Parts: sequence; C-alpha cells; structure tokens
Amino acid sequence: MDKLGTELPTEITRDIGDRIVSLKKEIAALHEQTPPRDFTEKQVINWLEYIKAAPDEHVLRLLISKAYANKEGTRFESTLVPQILGGDTQI
Repeated sequence: MDKLGTELPTEITRDIGDRIVSLKKEIAALHEQTPPRDFTEKQVINWLEYIKAAPDEHVLRLLISKAYANKEGTRFESTLVPQILGGDTQI
C-alpha cells in the first residue's frame, strides 16, 4: 500500500485499503457462520434450474468427481451421491 500511495492518487489507495478491510470483515463473518447441514427442496430445485439454464465448466467440475470413457460408453461419478449408494451415473 505504501508503494501504491506514491504512484496512485490518495483517494484511490484509500478506496483500495477500505475495500481490503471490508473484505477481511466479510471473510471473518463467513468463518463464524455455520453452514447449513441440509438444503430445502426449493433451494435444490432453484440450484438445479440455474445449472440447467446456464451450465458452465465450473459447475460441471462441482458435480462430477470422475469421468470414465471407453468403447462401451461414458460413465460419470457424481459428487452429489455417496458411492456407497451407487453415486455413479452412466450417460
């Protein structure tokens, strides 16, 4: 910040410093929160609709733990269902 202060206007370095402080407070608040153990049906449906409407590589990486391809076909292992319950899905 000291080096930036000599090369940038004071108002910009102050804004950057304020943003850093704000982000640190937000991170600390998030660390103090307990994540939900279960999601509501509505939350899951909304999330799945969002994925359906705008799939991207990041979402796919969250949903798929492993992918297998061979002559017989392609198989994906999902991150959503534990393997002990048959979490892999054939496509």
